[in-house]
Amino acid sequence: MPRSRKWTTLAVVMTSVFMATLDSSAVNITLPTLAVEFDATFDALQWVVLAYLLVITGLLLPFGRAADVLGRRRFFVAGLATFVAGSLLSGMAVDVWMLVACRVLQGLGSAATQAIGAALVIDAFPQNERGRAMGWVLSAVSAGLITGPLAGGVLVGTIGWRWIFFLNVPVGLVSLAFGLRSLPYSAPVGPRRIDVPGAASLVAGVMLVLFGLNRIQVAGLIAPLALAPLLTGIVLLGGFLAWQRRSPAPTVDLDMFRVRELSAATMAAFLAFAGLASLVLLLPFYLQRGLGLTPVQVGMVLATIPALMGLLGPPSGVLADRLGPRPVASVGVALTAVGLALMATLGDTAGPGDVVVRTLVTGVGLALFNSANASSLMGAAAPRHRGQASATMSLARNTGQSVGQALWGTLWGVLAAGLLGVAAVGDQPLDTAFDAFRATWAAAAAVTLLALVASLARGPGGADDSTADAGD
Repeated sequence: MPRSRKWTTLAVVMTSVFMATLDSSAVNITLPTLAVEFDATFDALQWVVLAYLLVITGLLLPFGRAADVLGRRRFFVAGLATFVAGSLLSGMAVDVWMLVACRVLQGLGSAATQAIGAALVIDAFPQNERGRAMGWVLSAVSAGLITGPLAGGVLVGTIGWRWIFFLNVPVGLVSLAFGLRSLPYSAPVGPRRIDVPGAASLVAGVMLVLFGLNRIQVAGLIAPLALAPLLTGIVLLGGFLAWQRRSPAPTVDLDMFRVRELSAATMAAFLAFAGLASLVLLLPFYLQRGLGLTPVQVGMVLATIPALMGLLGPPSGVLADRLGPRPVASVGVALTAVGLALMATLGDTAGPGDVVVRTLVTGVGLALFNSANASSLMGAAAPRHRGQASATMSLARNTGQSVGQALWGTLWGVLAAGLLGVAAVGDQPLDTAFDAFRATWAAAAAVTLLALVASLARGPGGADDSTADAGD
């Protein structure tokens, strides 16, 4: 591939990653504002975030397989166009449920670009330049996560929340034009079939589980509206796993999970990001409606964790190479649990500085954990499984965030409503519901400690190509 085209390909993929991660981290800043503008309840507002994460979580693996069958370039371009259209419509939403529907459309586009962006970069670059190229892609992820809270706070506080979505349109259209010109073609690979039953059961199962968790805070744990979808979703997810053993073209090869290090790293990632979801969802409400901070100040506080992950991620990876991923990942996830536990000690007179200190501990812990855990997971995978392992790593993070946000939103909503003496949390001031924040963050710290158990269970690590293959 000509030199200019490979760098244009990299720029297109980086732009799509940046927009997706910026939107994901910026939208949380808008929730308190949307609660007032749309007169929306807290359980409804959660779906502005959950709908986006849910679609990505459910479709990441199926879209990766579909792109292999249909052609990666075509699939990526369609995904980018869908994301731009979803962004435009999101900015035009007139109520919370229209916004949720538009976020679903955004999620469809983002799932397509996330599933195959890295593969396009690998296709475009020669082997001796791929590491550097992937480093740039990961830097775009960190940049989006850092910029999102800051940009969201500034936009909400100045020209309005709708511009979080509108700004994607011109950037996305330019990226789309360059993509049509420069993205490499790829021939279909593997059997030309898609695991439709598996993909459908995965998406439906995840959706029903999250919907059931969300309904608990409104209807109660044993209410049919909550219990029926929750149990149905669990059955469908079990059916998905059973079908993968029989499918002629499975969405994921379950044999790779026979390697203990890979399985433990996947579970540790799921649990760690489930714990982190408590901060992603609740900090904007705590800071803005509990402590009275402005949206810009909220954005600056929320940028602390992704900034530390971006700065400390590469050094953490080097440390994991020298000491082994197990000790570095375990220390990191332990620090993350400590940070969440410290959040649970915030008093009613806490200030922004008290919160920042705690997020610093959490951010350092996640930086250590994420790089080392990713190295452990990918190093434990056999070469023939590394594509699926990469998708599984993203799936574990997204699923952890999705389930975590549904779980912590339910717990906090029930506790806060009880403290405020209302049926559901709406636009009431939350300065009398600090105990609900503290209890939820304490529960999230406990879940993160389970991630530490999973991290330690991976064994000494260090699987190489030969041992990984042998494990299969």
